Amino acid sequence: MLFFRPPFATSARRLRSGPAKDGAPARLFCFRDILSRERWATRPAITNKNTVYVGIEETFKDPQGNVRNTAKDAGGGTTLHITGTNNAEVILSKDGNKSDPKNPGTTRGADGGRIPDPVELIAAHEVLAHGLETMRGGDISERKAREIENQFRKEQGLPLREVDPNKK
Repeated sequence: MLFFRPPFATSARRLRSGPAKDGAPARLFCFRDILSRERWATRPAITNKNTVYVGIEETFKDPQGNVRNTAKDAGGGTTLHITGTNNAEVILSKDGNKSDPKNPGTTRGADGGRIPDPVELIAAHEVLAHGLETMRGGDISERKAREIENQFRKEQGLPLREVDPNKK
C-alpha cells in the first residue's frame, strides 16, 4: 500500500485526516482510499501487505539521527527503509533537486553532462524504484533505482541518467 501526506495527494481535501484502519499515522492518506474515491479507478494501483509512506518535507533525520535538507543533501528526495520490515518512508522536497548550487534542478546524465531532474522524476525514482523494490524485497540499490528511473525517462523522451552512483 502507498500512503501520501498532503499536499502530495491531489484528492487530500476530500479525505478524512484521521488514522487509517491499519494503524497508519494520522495526516497520511492511503493511496487505495484516494483511488477508490476517484471515478476512474475501482481498485488499488499497488496491492501489497507492506507499506511505503510518502511525505513532502524540507528536512528529515537520516539513520544516524542527523537532520538533513531534502533538496540540498538528498537531491530532492530520499527513501528511508524501516529496519526489519519491507516498509519504507519516502520524503520528497517541493523544491526538487538543489544538490548542485550552480545547476539547481539537474542531475548527472549518462553522457556526463547535466540533465533536467524534474520533481516528478525524483518522486518516481524514490517511490516506484526504491519504495516498490523495498515492498517487494527486491534490489534497493541506487544503481537499480536509476535503471528504473531511466525507463521512465526513456518513455518520456528525456535524456538518460548516469546509472553508476559512484560517478560524480
